[in-house]
Amino acid sequence: MYLNRQIVLGVNALIHLSQPGRPALTRERMADALGVSSGVAGLVLWKLRLSGLVRADDSTPRLFRLAEKPEQIALVDIFDRMDDERPWRRRQRPAGAGALGRIDGPDMVWSGAEACLRLFLSDMTLADLALGASRFDPVSLKAFRRAGGLPDWSAEP
Repeated sequence: MYLNRQIVLGVNALIHLSQPGRPALTRERMADALGVSSGVAGLVLWKLRLSGLVRADDSTPRLFRLAEKPEQIALVDIFDRMDDERPWRRRQRPAGAGALGRIDGPDMVWSGAEACLRLFLSDMTLADLALGASRFDPVSLKAFRRAGGLPDWSAEP
């Protein structure tokens, strides 16, 4: 499970689109909302559209809106759909997928940490984030580059 800039921008774009009464937005309006260039916003919207989280408006293909209701989108689904580097997409076994007795210590710890993180994210929906019941703060999650890798402790004070 990765947390990269594109996924952070994707989650923030989805939060922005899931606000109650929010109309469909163009790439330029989304870029203004995210504070990035329109090229970066277009790349994120393209990725969200490929993953089935965002769809083009029926009347105007330049407008984007959510493909599903915010209550139906769990955060773990966003990570899974946007993560290109998932092992099962490349038809490889994930690290630590063998029998429990054959997993080395650190791999077992990181596999457990990823399982806990996935469980936590599966209970949190996009509607929770949009209504402020939960908060997605990429600064506090900066240390988690990838479950299974070493955290970047230099970012912490």
